Amino acid sequence: MAAYSAQLRGASRVFVVDRVPERLAVAEKIGCTPIDFTKGDAVDQIIRLNGGEVDRSVDAVGYQAVDTSGSKEKPNIVLENMIRVTRACGGMGIPGLYVPRLDHAEVAYEKFDKREDGYTKVLIHPNGGFESTTVGQVTSKL
Repeated sequence: MAAYSAQLRGASRVFVVDRVPERLAVAEKIGCTPIDFTKGDAVDQIIRLNGGEVDRSVDAVGYQAVDTSGSKEKPNIVLENMIRVTRACGGMGIPGLYVPRLDHAEVAYEKFDKREDGYTKVLIHPNGGFESTTVGQVTSKL
């Protein structure tokens, strides 16, 4: 869905990173460039095919991300790869919510949506800065 939305919004090139052959085949069928992360570092593959870093990246996975073997959960891998593959001053979309435990996700979403104190939205810039908005407090730039 994220890949198709990117195409509809006018992206000149869309890379889909996955390890499931059927999903990669669908990505290719709709005009995206499939990247199988079990066959090598996804960032290296994208930079090689794109001739450099990308302008925008989207994490459409969140906490369910896995390592290259596919057998071990590695929730931060997508975010780390986005930082590596997105050019300085580029844009990153992270629609998911990272929570310490899955059973906390529903409560965290609800509390952030209601703007309850202590629930934070963080924007990470690939050139190093962070913008943090904590509900009930002043926005700060680190």
